[in-house]
Amino acid sequence: MFIESDGYVSVEAAHYTTKTDESNNHWKINPNIGRDGDGITTFPVTASTQNINTNTPHLEYDFYTYDSGAFKLNAYFSPTLNFTGDSTGLQYAVSIDDEQAQIISLNKYDHDAKTWSDWDAENINIKATNHSINKNGKHTIKYWMIS
Repeated sequence: MFIESDGYVSVEAAHYTTKTDESNNHWKINPNIGRDGDGITTFPVTASTQNINTNTPHLEYDFYTYDSGAFKLNAYFSPTLNFTGDSTGLQYAVSIDDEQAQIISLNKYDHDAKTWSDWDAENINIKATNHSINKNGKHTIKYWMIS
């Protein structure tokens, strides 16, 4: 379990608490791809777009907070172009505890030269979502495969 320290909780992608795969889609650890450890992705890369339900491939990360209230979750990704040509780009979803999942596009705006230049120069694409928890204690981040 990841524990809050100085108002932050830091989670490494490959250190999930539980994972849910399905017969055709599964999670795979990419060794040494992150800034400080391993990354994780879904395979096959040609998988069809998923709808969120209890069987959708997802990862769960348990964490403990001493505080409650609003907070921002930053997710760190390797930069990638929208190679599908889809207007939404590659997507994932994230939720905390039992809240409704937020669907986020990784690269919808990759056609913007400044955006891509920033991702490329920093070798990171950071996506932020806003959440709220109403009590301190144990919570769970759910990271869902969409595309």
